[in-house]
This record gives sequence, structure tokens and C-alpha cells, in this order.
Amino acid sequence: MADKITRTDGFSVMCGLRTVAWNKTFLVDLSNFREGWQERKRAQFSQLVCENEAFLPLARRGWRFAMNVTFQSGQRFVLDADCRSYPDLPISK
Repeated sequence: MADKITRTDGFSVMCGLRTVAWNKTFLVDLSNFREGWQERKRAQFSQLVCENEAFLPLARRGWRFAMNVTFQSGQRFVLDADCRSYPDLPISK
């Protein structure tokens, strides 16, 4: 459990598709979320991916980073990280 309502169900790496996908389940109904939740969650996910020095170079090379979200009621959404507005990270020494 990531928190009281979020269960992390693992992730998968599909090299042939250049995709990394995380799977999460929200143990509540979609109606409990405020309008605009997808944009807020996508921005949060993008920040986690794009500020990670291991992921950003892969995103720049066309890898897809997705979060598959399932609600208790069965509704599903896919949120993709968007790193286009993030500057390149400095090279660590």
C-alpha cells in the first residue's frame, strides 16, 4: 500500500515497446476524486519521472513512461509522463 487508498500493483518493462508501466489501484470510487484529478496526477507522475536522472535520458530517447490507474469500480485510465518541458539534467561526476 502506497497510502490509505492507493495500492501499488507493480510495474513492467517492455523493452521491445520501449515502455515502462506502473500499475496502481485506487481503493475508492472515481466520484471521490475532484475534477481535474487526471491533470494533477499526470503532472505529479511527470515530475517523478522527468526529475529522475535515470528516467529522463530514456524519455528523451523516446521511451514511454505510463501509469495504469484502476479504480475500485473498475474504471481504468492511463496517464503518460510528459518530459518535453523539462531541461536536460546535468551530468553527474
